[in-house]
Amino acid sequence: MITRSTAVAANLEGPIHRIVFSPKGVLVHSHATDELSLFENESPVELHFEEYLGHEKGIHYNAGFSNADYSEDSRFRLVNLRGSYKSIPADLFRIAGYASEVISWRRNFQFCGACGTKTERVPHERAMKCTSCGLMAYPRISPAIIVAITKGDSILLAHNIHFPENQYSTLAGFIDPGESAEEAVDREIFEEVGIKVKNIRYVSSQPWPFPDSLMLGYTAEYDAGEIVPDGVEITDARWFTKEDLVNVTIPGKQAVARTLIETVFGPIDRD
Repeated sequence: MITRSTAVAANLEGPIHRIVFSPKGVLVHSHATDELSLFENESPVELHFEEYLGHEKGIHYNAGFSNADYSEDSRFRLVNLRGSYKSIPADLFRIAGYASEVISWRRNFQFCGACGTKTERVPHERAMKCTSCGLMAYPRISPAIIVAITKGDSILLAHNIHFPENQYSTLAGFIDPGESAEEAVDREIFEEVGIKVKNIRYVSSQPWPFPDSLMLGYTAEYDAGEIVPDGVEITDARWFTKEDLVNVTIPGKQAVARTLIETVFGPIDRD
C-alpha cells in the first residue's frame, strides 16, 4: 500500500515513477508492451503541473498532466484508463486511479468556484486556495452505493445505457445530500428498476476514479414489486442464476461489483 502524501515534494531521494496524463488519456511509450506503464525519473514531456502521490518500497510516485495532444505523436500511445482497467495489474491500477483523481482535482479547481479568481496550490495539504477570497478547494470525493440484490438463488443485474452490448452489472447510484447510504440503496433501486428491497448489509468499499467516486458496496434481498427499468439509465434488468452468467459480460475482478457478485455466488472462474 502506497504511503500517501499531500505535500508538494522536492529533493526526493530514490527513484521517481510518473504516470502522465493528457486531455485524451494516459501516456505510454509506443514500444511498451504493458497496457499501462510508468515513466521512470524524468518526465518525457513538458508538464503543465505535477503532484506528488507518496512512496512505496523505496519508490516515489508522481502524477503529471500535460495540456498537449499526443494522439499523433509516434513516441506515445494513449490509454483509456477506464477502458483498460480489466487488463491492468491491481497494484498499478490502484496507483493509476489515485493519480487520476488527483489530476482531475487539479484540472477542475484552477479557478475559484465562488469568485472566479485563479487559485494556487497550498504547499502542505492537498488543497487549492483562492488568491482573492481564500476559499479552499479539496479533492472531490463523490460517495455512491452499489448493490447486489438477491431473490432465492438469483441476483439482479442490469444493463446501463453506457455499457457495451451484453454487459450487465449490479445497480449503483450516487448518495443524495442529507441521505444515508442505506437510504440511497432503497431509493436508487426503486428509481432504477421499480422494486423494494430489505435486509440491506454493507460488504466493502472501493475508490472508483471515474472521475472521483467512492463506491460503498451492499447486498440486499428482494422484498416487493415488479422489475421495470427506468429507460433512462437502465435499459434492461433481470434475475440471473450463476449458470446464466456465462451468457453475458460481467465486471472484472478489480471492480467492487464483481466482489458483490462473488459474495452471492462464490468465486467465478473468468476475468
